Amino acid sequence: MRQSLHTWLELFLIVALPLAMLLWWHTAPENGYIYDDAYISYRYAVNLANGHGLVWNVGDVPTQGYTNFLFVVLIALGLKLGIQAVHMAHMLNALGLVLIGLALYSMASLYFARPYGRILPSLAATLLPLSLINALTGMETIFWTGLLFAAIALAMRYIATSGRPWLIAYAVVAFLACLTRPESVLFAMLWFVTLLALSRARRDVLLTALVFGVAGALYLLWLQSYFGAILPNSFYVKVTNPFILPGWFYIVEFSEQAVSPIAFWLIFTIGLALL
Repeated sequence: MRQSLHTWLELFLIVALPLAMLLWWHTAPENGYIYDDAYISYRYAVNLANGHGLVWNVGDVPTQGYTNFLFVVLIALGLKLGIQAVHMAHMLNALGLVLIGLALYSMASLYFARPYGRILPSLAATLLPLSLINALTGMETIFWTGLLFAAIALAMRYIATSGRPWLIAYAVVAFLACLTRPESVLFAMLWFVTLLALSRARRDVLLTALVFGVAGALYLLWLQSYFGAILPNSFYVKVTNPFILPGWFYIVEFSEQAVSPIAFWLIFTIGLALL
C-alpha cells in the first residue's frame, strides 16, 4: 500500500510540475509567440473543419502543404468542438510533454529502484527550457516527440515482460507517430528490428509488424489517391540533393544551439541517479 502511494506521488510530480511550469512559461509576455509555419497547419485544419477537405484555398485541389497529418486532423477536431487552433495545439503539446515524462519514468523504472532515479530523467527532459519553448510555438514538435517516447517505452516494456499487450500498444502508438510525422517510420522500423532481435516470441513481432505494414500501405494508397503523391510538398521542394546534404546543416545548427545543454542535463541526471 505504501509503495503504491509512493508511485502515485511520483507520477503526480512528473505530470503536475512540468504542466505548472508550462503554464507559468506561457504567461510570460516574451514567450507568447507562435511560429509562422504553424499557421500553415491551422489553415488546412480550418478548411478541413469547414468541410472543404485538406486544401490550402477553398475550391482548390487537395495538397499536402503540411507535414503533420494527424496534428492537422486533431486541430480540425478541436475547431469543430469550439477550441481555437492555437489553444488546441498547446493542449496537444501539453499532452506530449506528459507523455515524455511518463515514458521516461517507465523506462527509468526498469533500471533504477530509488525514487529519484525514476523521477529525475523525466523532470530533466520536461523542464528543459527548450522543451517548454517548443511546447508553446504552436508546432507539433512536442506532441510528436511524446508519441515517439511513448512508443519506445512500450517497446522496452515488451522486451522486459514479453507481454503481447505492450507489443500491440507499441505498434498503435508508433503508427500514430507516423501519421504525425512521416519520418517516424524510420524509428518504427528500427524498433521492430530491435524487438525481433530481442524478443522470445518472434512470431508475434513479425505478425504485428505485418499488420503495421498493411495499415501503412493502406494509408499510402489513400495519400496517392487523394493528393496524387505520398510525400508532402515540402519534400519535393527541399530534397533536391540525392545525398540529402543540406540536411546536415540543420543538424549542425541544432547541435550548436541545443545539444550542449541537453548533454549537460543528461549527464547531470545520470550522475544523480547512479548515486
